[in-house]
Amino acid sequence: MLKMLSGFFVGLAERWMPDPLVIAIALTMLCFGAAVAFTPFGVLQTVDAWGEGYWSLLRFTAQMILVLALGHVVAHTGPVHRALIWMASFVKSARFAYVGLTLLASVCALVSWGIGLIVPAVLARIIAENCRDRGVRIHFPLLVACGYSGSVVGMQGLSASIPLILNTPNHFLVEQVGLIELEKTIFSPWSMSIVLAIMICLPLALSFSAPDDKDTVEMPKAAPAKKAPPVVSHLGMTPSQWVENTRLVTLALGAFGAVYAVRYFILGGSLHLDSLNMIFVVLGLLFAD
Repeated sequence: MLKMLSGFFVGLAERWMPDPLVIAIALTMLCFGAAVAFTPFGVLQTVDAWGEGYWSLLRFTAQMILVLALGHVVAHTGPVHRALIWMASFVKSARFAYVGLTLLASVCALVSWGIGLIVPAVLARIIAENCRDRGVRIHFPLLVACGYSGSVVGMQGLSASIPLILNTPNHFLVEQVGLIELEKTIFSPWSMSIVLAIMICLPLALSFSAPDDKDTVEMPKAAPAKKAPPVVSHLGMTPSQWVENTRLVTLALGAFGAVYAVRYFILGGSLHLDSLNMIFVVLGLLFAD
């Protein structure tokens, strides 16, 4: 029954679901129509409000870009890549792969949705290649879906944009809603209980959605996955090349950032988008090869 339902909704999504950008534009048009219909603003006034308000979101836009970019940086550092290869070595069956990857994706997304988008996707390719080489048949499309399933809980995690924005001093809605602590949003009992329930049900649901063996689509053989970040040799480098490639520079800057981040939280600083991004800047600098 579950396989039939998943097949039905996959076909529905492939036929009718447009790209996210199209959905975003459609939602913009919907909000525009609602503003004209249900507020005193006319069409031209609503257009003016949209254009003038567009640039008020630049800081938020930069914060979101950093969450994704820093997640990508941390996910592609040598230590993280080696850890993913090590974790993939424990996968011996398709069901274990689906359940394990879904759980890891959920944990990563709870830490940062930027990490949750990149790390499980990289691990999915490594697992698929390992299993293909060992003769373990894994449905690659489902494995990829497991890798991205962490998005279900990502907006209830530490990088959830709405709670972190509302916990940021002087945020752009502070006059309307004030400052809302994380204890009332991310760390509230109702939110954490929902996350726990999803993390129990989602891996089971995805693992039982796997198709029959005859319908299994494995990872293509022309898609290598274990390529680690390149190691730069310092032999024969000029002084300028050595300075550009040595880890001492990034380690020094990372140490400065680590001291700042630790002092920030010790002195009573709260977790918001800026402080979260600083943590991942530090991790990226310290783990960079």
